[in-house]
Amino acid sequence: MIGDYTTDEWAQVKFPQIRERYTNNAYKPGLFRENMKRILRHLLVGTGPFKKKEEKQSIEPWYTSPAKVSRGYALLFLLYMDKNKSKVVNGMTDNELWESYPEFKLYEFDKFKGYNKNMKKLTTKRKDRISDEEASFHRDMLKLSSKKDNTARGYPFWNTHPASDLLEMDEKDGTAKQMKPAKLWESRQEYKAFPLSVFRKHVYQ
Repeated sequence: MIGDYTTDEWAQVKFPQIRERYTNNAYKPGLFRENMKRILRHLLVGTGPFKKKEEKQSIEPWYTSPAKVSRGYALLFLLYMDKNKSKVVNGMTDNELWESYPEFKLYEFDKFKGYNKNMKKLTTKRKDRISDEEASFHRDMLKLSSKKDNTARGYPFWNTHPASDLLEMDEKDGTAKQMKPAKLWESRQEYKAFPLSVFRKHVYQ
């Protein structure tokens, strides 16, 4: 019903039929014709309601706060913190790393180089701190295991007692789920080294 038209030539546009079909003749012919022409001019040149919106990709900031980082930042952090992947990443050039993931290529290469340099420093410090904390933990565990055999309440230390491993086994194979704590406590002599009230807490834990 529109046919071929220009901004000045409307001979093929069937205004009456369009008005009847789509408005049920609800508008005055002259007013409808002018409004329809305005719409058709927009359609012809791709303006107004027919203008194509430019799709611009929104690039999130690399780092805003500890709670708000980009996907690229999170990915790079995980790559450096992973024991195996960090070996691969450390052997790559800045350009190779930038090319390896689309999350990195969202940012200009020169900026990414700076981000990568800072991430290396950050994760190196983080891994050193974790290593120190693990060493400290193991030292504390050695001190703990070298103490007296029993707690001040007169029963063994749970973390070094065979009952701890046995309960883990009973949990994994489903035995612990089939029995009430009191009955499970009766099933092994090792469990009886602890008062039922203490053993029950470890079961629930």
